[in-house]
Amino acid sequence: MRPSRFVTGGFCFLVVLTTACASREQPQVTNPSQVSDPELPPKAEALVEETLSRQAAWNERGITTYAYRISSFHEGQEGTVVEPACGSGITAVTVEAGQVLRAVDHELACEVSLSDPDVPVPLTVDDLFELVIENAETADVSYGRGYGFPDYVTWETEPGFFEVYVPFFREGPEDPRLLTAPVVSWEGDLAPGVAHRYLLNVHCGMAWLSFAGNAWHAPDAPPYATGGKPYPPETWPVGDDQDVETLVTLLSEDQIRLEVVGPGEIVEYGPSDEPGPGCA
Repeated sequence: MRPSRFVTGGFCFLVVLTTACASREQPQVTNPSQVSDPELPPKAEALVEETLSRQAAWNERGITTYAYRISSFHEGQEGTVVEPACGSGITAVTVEAGQVLRAVDHELACEVSLSDPDVPVPLTVDDLFELVIENAETADVSYGRGYGFPDYVTWETEPGFFEVYVPFFREGPEDPRLLTAPVVSWEGDLAPGVAHRYLLNVHCGMAWLSFAGNAWHAPDAPPYATGGKPYPPETWPVGDDQDVETLVTLLSEDQIRLEVVGPGEIVEYGPSDEPGPGCA
């Protein structure tokens, strides 16, 4: 079951990220001391200089293979929320040697097109830096999670208010199975015998699952919960969103197997007539 969490909605970067998303090549970062735009207010110009400096420092670290998740929110004029499109939900991105290999929207259970996305989300760290630069006059930026790149950005443009949040980042290659497994959400159906990529929220533990309105229970599931004790081990790649990547397989009409990707923890579930306790 999924608890209430960071709200997401439709996300439209058509104005601010057209250039940044057109190419995934490593950008040439300008020397911050040479940056000067007489049309920018001093505060915005200072933000551009700081962002370019941080981007140069990031590129010097040589991190070109990583996985990260990005969550977004777009509020239109007069408080209207834009209809969601693929890429506007919690999107998991895999980058290897600077190239985006895959991006999946876990909430909408869809594959984000890398060549012509419905929503041009920032699919690389450098896209995030460019996002700040393009919107320096209204952007509010945080580096609070210590990744070395912007992990929380808000800004305003004519289409409305935008918010981007990065709850998870991990350097290194992805489990190759996550690059091919079909993605499923809690609203979807599981094809028999097929391992599906599923983002499991462990705030209230992992004893209960739900797919397409059907509840599944594992009475012997590990007791870990990010909303209580014991907390999942450090070897579990749990993000600030309290989510972890898993592979879920419908073995039979009365058995589901879940594997936590990384530590390899296996949990087996059976169908339940009870809906489960829910999670708050």
